[in-house]
Amino acid sequence: MKKSGKLAYQLCEPSLRRLELITRGGDFNQTAEYGRLMLQLDQKQIFTYEVDIANPDVTDLFALLQATAVFAFDVVIAVGGGSVLDLGKSIAGFRGLHFKHVKELREAIHSRAYLTNKQICRWIALPTTAGTGSEVTPWATIWDKSCDLKYSVDGSNLFAWAAIVDPLLTLSLPIRTSVISGLDAICHATEAYWSKNTNEVSRQYALRAFRSLVSNLAKLPDDPHNFEVRKEVALGSFMAGLAFSNTRTTACHSISYPITLLYGIEHGLAASMTLGKMMQWNEEKLIEKEQLLTAFGAASIEEVAAIVDRIYKKAGFARRLRDYDVPMDGLAQIVDRAYTKGRMDNYPKQIEKEELYELLLSVY
Repeated sequence: MKKSGKLAYQLCEPSLRRLELITRGGDFNQTAEYGRLMLQLDQKQIFTYEVDIANPDVTDLFALLQATAVFAFDVVIAVGGGSVLDLGKSIAGFRGLHFKHVKELREAIHSRAYLTNKQICRWIALPTTAGTGSEVTPWATIWDKSCDLKYSVDGSNLFAWAAIVDPLLTLSLPIRTSVISGLDAICHATEAYWSKNTNEVSRQYALRAFRSLVSNLAKLPDDPHNFEVRKEVALGSFMAGLAFSNTRTTACHSISYPITLLYGIEHGLAASMTLGKMMQWNEEKLIEKEQLLTAFGAASIEEVAAIVDRIYKKAGFARRLRDYDVPMDGLAQIVDRAYTKGRMDNYPKQIEKEELYELLLSVY
């Protein structure tokens, strides 16, 4: 993990004079971390844009592109959670492209215009949450709520130029957000481990992620300002990001998209709700199951679900879909929308709709 003090070194190139700074908004510009950041950006021209949203919509990306159209930035710095990093990554990819309407931006996302964009620029990630892994992956999630869709801005040219992971930036994060982000990271590691695209390297990253995340995530609610705990969670999230950047996610994430889109359940919760059941269902396909269980701290596959449940209970989260006002007749709608190409078919076992419905009933 790089220390934030390395940022000035990253920006020492004379050609990097104009910076687009995207921050998480709220009171971030009143924090000591913001003050230290601005000291390192001294003598640079900076356009600052605050983002106080979760799950960025295509309209949010369009507004950001419009706001920065007159500022010819050389590099993007994104300081915030996954939503901020995804927007920073996307604006770097679409730099120099102009859209009159949201419809044109939708078309550019579908055509993947950022893959051939000659004006694309570098971007630097400073995550303030530990969970999304966006700082080490080449894709960003952009939602389209008016069309009930989720887009992926995705290309090998979208990897961050530098990922500066500083656990100090996570200390002020609310416990709810911290734990939800960590649950997302556990899903990243688990799905990387069993993915059809799994490999020895991604599994080693995943195992390291489990060892840092599982026990420390359970400690956070009781000791939120413990730097060592925050450091381990940040390290686990980083390792999980490296793991699934090689493999992509699978069924748990695919199912989570309509749950979040239709019912507003936070992504980390929506993804982790089915994790235990999916692992039980997939047991026969697991490679070196015993080392996975050891890293997870579980004696059996069934205990994985119990461990996730304990994290939920410790943080005060409800565990079942009905507790989040999902109606029974909404399960069929979730099933119909759960088969995201490249995600559901990345799960080792084929899942029929009837089977998926039964699985959702088990967590309802």
